[in-house]
Amino acid sequence: MVYNQRIYKSIYKAFLSSLVSLAQSSYDTSTLQLAHVLFRHGNRNPTDGIYESNPYYNESYYSEGYGQLTNTGKLTEYNLGSELRTRFSDFLTTSWHIDYLDVRSTNVNRTKMSAQAMLAGLYPARGSQIWSSLYWLPIPYNYYPSAEDKELLGQYACSNYDTLYESVVSSTEITDYLTRYKKLFAFITAYTELTGSLKSAFSLYFGFAAQEDVGYDLEDWTSNIYPEPLLAATVDLYYVYTNTTALRKIVAGFLLKKILSDTEAKINGTIDPTNRKMFIYSAHEMNVAHMLLTLGVEIHMAPPYGSYVLFELHLIDGVYGIKLFYQFYEDDDPVAFSLSGCDEFCPYDDFYSLVEDYIPTDDDCICGDVATNRHACLTSFLFPSWRSKHCVFWSIIGFSTVSAFRDFPLSNFTQSFRNAEIDQHSINLLCMPFIIDSNPNNEKYGIKDVQISEKLTFAKMFSSRVVFVAFLISVVSLAESSYDTSTLQLAHVLFRHGNRNPTDGIYADNPYYNESYYPEGYGQLTNTGKLTEYNMGAELRTRFDDFLTSSWNINYLDIRSTNVNRTKMSAQAMLAALYPARGSQIWSSLYWLPIPYNYYSSDKELQGTSACSNFRTLYQEVLNSTEISEYISTRYKKLFAIMEAYTDESGSLSAAFGMYFGFYAQEDVGYDLEDWTSLIYPDPLLSATIDLYYVYTNTTALRKIAAGFLLKKILSDTEDKINGTIDPSTRKMFIYSAHELNVANMLLTLGVEIHMAPPYGSYVLFELHLIDGVYGIKLFYQFYEEDDPVAFSLSGCDEFCPYDDFYSLVEDYIPTDDDCT
Repeated sequence: MVYNQRIYKSIYKAFLSSLVSLAQSSYDTSTLQLAHVLFRHGNRNPTDGIYESNPYYNESYYSEGYGQLTNTGKLTEYNLGSELRTRFSDFLTTSWHIDYLDVRSTNVNRTKMSAQAMLAGLYPARGSQIWSSLYWLPIPYNYYPSAEDKELLGQYACSNYDTLYESVVSSTEITDYLTRYKKLFAFITAYTELTGSLKSAFSLYFGFAAQEDVGYDLEDWTSNIYPEPLLAATVDLYYVYTNTTALRKIVAGFLLKKILSDTEAKINGTIDPTNRKMFIYSAHEMNVAHMLLTLGVEIHMAPPYGSYVLFELHLIDGVYGIKLFYQFYEDDDPVAFSLSGCDEFCPYDDFYSLVEDYIPTDDDCICGDVATNRHACLTSFLFPSWRSKHCVFWSIIGFSTVSAFRDFPLSNFTQSFRNAEIDQHSINLLCMPFIIDSNPNNEKYGIKDVQISEKLTFAKMFSSRVVFVAFLISVVSLAESSYDTSTLQLAHVLFRHGNRNPTDGIYADNPYYNESYYPEGYGQLTNTGKLTEYNMGAELRTRFDDFLTSSWNINYLDIRSTNVNRTKMSAQAMLAALYPARGSQIWSSLYWLPIPYNYYSSDKELQGTSACSNFRTLYQEVLNSTEISEYISTRYKKLFAIMEAYTDESGSLSAAFGMYFGFYAQEDVGYDLEDWTSLIYPDPLLSATIDLYYVYTNTTALRKIAAGFLLKKILSDTEDKINGTIDPSTRKMFIYSAHELNVANMLLTLGVEIHMAPPYGSYVLFELHLIDGVYGIKLFYQFYEEDDPVAFSLSGCDEFCPYDDFYSLVEDYIPTDDDCT
């Protein structure tokens, strides 16, 4: 049924009165078991969808960019979080834990930023979680690609939605009803380049509201249609969008299905993690409106910025039931409402039966036009949302000096280091994590595909310590002489996340295995880790201050993370220092800006070793080769025996890799290791870890997967900048928040020999410069042996490597799609 303003006006007032009385009597969280929050983002700029002849159409009028959250919008969402903190303070506890919340956004910048701002109000840093003067915590959010997000963007994810919508809007009843907007549609067509329709009226209403909200006057003619009848047409569109059961299943049903599924898991004791307290959905007014209409609530205005719907699961007198609330800011507290046929506290089974008609099956959503897209749609919600269960290969490693391990055969480097009589300065130099192999007998990248034993033992690298020290001096000198951003055109930053807790992959007999020892949760960023990444961002701000400008704009940066909480949080902490709130962008006393990051569930660029199933086959072929298997079994026989004797781990390079980083993380958070670990930690576990890097990049085919796809993207974006086709044209930097494995694999692919695990916060820089009319690449690696990143170059090219030369030197490692299966 289409909304009729005159008919429902009196009903609406009576409805509000009943809601207010309910709210006053029902605000009680003592019986609360679980909460679901669906909210609208904060105030935003107009999008580029507003009509182009508008005097304020140009994006230059909107400092944050089209459609982005304004300062007022950030504060709206922060206040929403503070309100939820007040409401749920006892229920949530004051300290944040990764298990408590599942935060999901649509794949839209303003909803991602709204999620961050809301979380800043919901969980401000307190007590032991204060890690800086910001009193802010980086808390990760999740999202799905729009084409796969049935729960929050069903009208886009389900291709059959348009057909269902058109069948309603073209029906005789609706067509006749829409004649009321004949004059409105004529105005729209006459004064804009838009065609008059409900959808264009909807777009104009929110465009005008946003333009007014940021302080720009509307043209005089708009008073003929704004706010009415544009608002009436907007509300009518909500009713058309939910006009049939089939439509409701798509626009609200999939989210309702997830809410009920998670609620049942809580009731049945099967929810994972068991201490989950809240599911949060950062979305749009359309999500809020569609959910209300599907639940039987008549609406007569667009849900305002920061409005939200609450589903609360309570346990009262042994009965589980649902309470519903809507916050639309007519009153201080959210207003309670109930389903028709049930009381304010609705027993769960009764609630389910009342909404069962709107619970969809997979067949109610047809995703895309081909079977593969449909499969992606049907499985989109299967990816884990908070705790990523990673195999040991993605455990995060730490930085450690090489120590003597006299009972094991070590690399020539370690043996030379042990026996050498050198001063502390030389020791510091020898502990440098990398060196470029300049041996002319090597291939152009310094590492041959087959002579693994020579490479794994690093013998050639350290045949002369004199040459090594001389090289280091030249590298440091190079860095000091080449730090110049006046010619910089574009930068790419690949960095490792900050310090973290051990994961659940550490051996189970460890006295500090239980997750209760780690208040942030297994594998999560520690306070030290947050500060590490913040300091890294501050360092990049110093380096690129003139290049980046002081005010953030959505077009300047592209920030991408792996789909892992610690890399998402590291991205947030780094960005807090790279772009602190300054001048007109200060919106609160936090001096912090919510800046969105992106990630992919299947990520060839940053997680090719897991995204490409053929990587495992290629890796096993190398690992099982006679040369490598003999090398590993001989060199690490005693190591593997000790691992098997003292832990539940089988002896292997990958297990040694995971154990090394587990031990390092455990030490880093202050827990002692068992005495027996001194037999294998830090060496030979560190040596085995380094050897695993070399196995991972032992062949061209492996390098294409381990680093090549990211290298391909970096070069593609660089070429777009050179050719003037980069979009947006003002892009300045691409940032990749990842793991030590990404940094190590990239260095090895670029021909850099590594002998230490890349430390927390280490990074590789690709800088595009324009010098004397020539575009070229400069490379830097920050591993914190020096204050500034250290310059390095490809074998066969100078520090400033003309782009075409650079490309030709790495071309062998640029993959095609066929290289990843």
